[in-house]
Parts: sequence; structure tokens; C-alpha cells
Amino acid sequence: MAARRVLGITAGVIALVALQATAGSPTSGDMDGALYASRIPLYPGAQLSGESASAWARTLFGPPEVRRRSWSFKVHAGSQRLVDYYTKRLPAAQREDLNGGMTFALVPDGAAAGETVRVTVRDGLVQVEEIALLR
Repeated sequence: MAARRVLGITAGVIALVALQATAGSPTSGDMDGALYASRIPLYPGAQLSGESASAWARTLFGPPEVRRRSWSFKVHAGSQRLVDYYTKRLPAAQREDLNGGMTFALVPDGAAAGETVRVTVRDGLVQVEEIALLR
């Protein structure tokens, strides 16, 4: 009886540790609906803190043709550490220096004209944004 209790408690602890190990791990699944943004590596320990979406038409009263999606992640890192991380992982990206951060912009493989992904980093924040045509 005591052996069963110990076995049950051990199994429960192992399951809880496994759940905690994956709960805070950033994955591309954190970016639901992403067409290209899910290809962007997320800084280790990044936690989704918000997302937004919008769509617009290229002509007045036309149907929506372009979609913008954005995901914000809280991170425990300063802007310089984040800049170093994304400089290594996105070497082909164009960089724009911001006051206290940086934006990395790139055209993903297979993207149509006008489709882009941007990663903006600041102290404690990573924001991933994509602009894509509605298909």
C-alpha cells in the first residue's frame, strides 16, 4: 500500500515537472494563425503577453486583401542581449536602430511582393509582426 502511494506521488511529481518545463517554453504554436512569423526563433523563456490582428483593402470599399498580425512576448533580457540574439539568428534581416532597441525586417522565403516579417526588441520585450496577403 505504501509502495503504491510512493509510486503515485512520484508519477504525479514527474508529470508536474514535465508540464512546467513546457509551459514557459516559447513555440511557434504561440503564434496562432501565423503565415511566416512562426519561422522566427523566439528568445528562450519568452512568454506570450498579447496579440493583435487587422486587415485592410487596397481600394476604397474593396474586400480585405492584406492582413497584419502581431505577437508580443515578455522576456527576461535587456535590449542588447536581444539584439545580439536576433543578429545571430536573422543575419539577412535589415536592421533599424530604435531608441533603446532595434527592429529586424525581412522578406520570408516564398513571400509575395509586400509580405514582410518584423521583429522589434526592447528591454524585456520581443514583438513579432507579419504583413501578408489574404489568399
